[in-house]
Amino acid sequence: MFQSNQRANGKKALSAGLSMVACVTAAALSIGHAADPVYTVGARTTVLGNGAGGLTQFPETPIVILQTTPDYRVLISNGLKTSFCTGPSMDKLTASPRVALAPSGQKGYDEVSAHITSIWKDPGSTDIYGVFNANDSDQVPRIPGPGIGFRGRLFSAGLAKSTDGGVTFTKIGPILSVPKNATADPLQGDAYATVVMDPTSTYLYLYYGDMYNAQLRHGVQTCVARATVASKGLPGSWKKYYNGDFVTPGNSILDTLTYTGAETDPVVTFPGLDSGYNGDAMYPHVVYSAKAKCYIMVYAVNFFDEIPPADSLGKFPPADRSGIWVSYSVDAVHWFGQHQLIKAISIDYPGREVAMHPTIVVDEAASTATSIKAKVYYGYNPNMWLGTPVTQYLVSQTVDVSGLGDLFSAGIVAPDTRHATPGYSILPGASGQWLMRFANGDVDGIRIVGIDGAAAGKALRVGEGRYQLQVSRSAGPVFLQGKQAGRTFSSVLRLP
Repeated sequence: MFQSNQRANGKKALSAGLSMVACVTAAALSIGHAADPVYTVGARTTVLGNGAGGLTQFPETPIVILQTTPDYRVLISNGLKTSFCTGPSMDKLTASPRVALAPSGQKGYDEVSAHITSIWKDPGSTDIYGVFNANDSDQVPRIPGPGIGFRGRLFSAGLAKSTDGGVTFTKIGPILSVPKNATADPLQGDAYATVVMDPTSTYLYLYYGDMYNAQLRHGVQTCVARATVASKGLPGSWKKYYNGDFVTPGNSILDTLTYTGAETDPVVTFPGLDSGYNGDAMYPHVVYSAKAKCYIMVYAVNFFDEIPPADSLGKFPPADRSGIWVSYSVDAVHWFGQHQLIKAISIDYPGREVAMHPTIVVDEAASTATSIKAKVYYGYNPNMWLGTPVTQYLVSQTVDVSGLGDLFSAGIVAPDTRHATPGYSILPGASGQWLMRFANGDVDGIRIVGIDGAAAGKALRVGEGRYQLQVSRSAGPVFLQGKQAGRTFSSVLRLP
């Protein structure tokens, strides 16, 4: 749990890890011209004010809607615990006296807090598995502040199981973690992980904020881990994504490119690699839309230049790039189409308008293959810590997106986290064939693969920087991989 007074020391503490998860720097290349999607964001509505239904300082993670009929059943982080809430509608929820999940209060990974961020239902039973954000302060360096400062945090992702429909959960153990004090920073570990199941019920994807790499890259970026559904996501079944594959153990030695054996690559980063990771996009929440046939992520971007203290006149810099963003993926790894939905500071900084911990709920019945109707819930306060109420409370805004077909057909290029994809153009050729031309000469080792990594086509060099492609349209989402000047790249391949 992040508390605003823990942020009061400003940019230095924030860059150490108060910020979390960023947005993808995927470049969009148009094959021909394609219009950008059109976004319509509704007015902000208060869903539950601070103190309503027995809820205070919430949400600290995404909310989990278990059901909507005949009544609403929702899991909401409430202070240091997770509450099971019921009611006839979202704005009339009441926290049950029975706590869904609570911190242990004892030395260990879950000493301080236990917030359920997301769940999945076991296809083979009625069991519900939940991922929760846990943190431990024992012997972790304190966050600088008045007096002795504030408790530091070692974050981990834990697994819990419910056999009573989500009313209560029993902890199983940590599934994403790093050793305590691998750095001397007061904010450490794998933080605020949320899970989504793929549409074939084969894999679980777990997105989390890499706090350790924040020390090296000046910002927390979003990484991903994967486990099979058959494994039930138990400890030891997760592998973190690195260098194009899921290879690093979930409970790792060290999460950094500096050390071998436990390495990760972010898949969603602060918008604009030219900025030098001068921020993060925090608190991811991911869903899969069957209508749009893509994954959708909302997250909170934190731009360091927008969070210094007020000037001599008491004015803060405006929030321009900070806020809640959205992005898309067809394979759960490569993300594109990033777009800012809501402008606000995304950490609980005193005196600032804040928006954090978003949850997206897609209305599948009203959505189509090219449009999405959704509602985004998030924690909000217009004057954090200094106003009334004091801390964040639950609000929502509707989001309507049209023109997604143009986005998906625009030749979206999602580079890996280190190297951009070379620019190219594609022209139709003979039946089932296309002519690709790279703007900057030859590319080595071109592969055309499907989501499962199997070959989905062939590429034949026919001239300087020119290749004849043969691609199977039935392969589903197809990816172009290769190397140029020693740099690897990977992109979603969309054919005209």
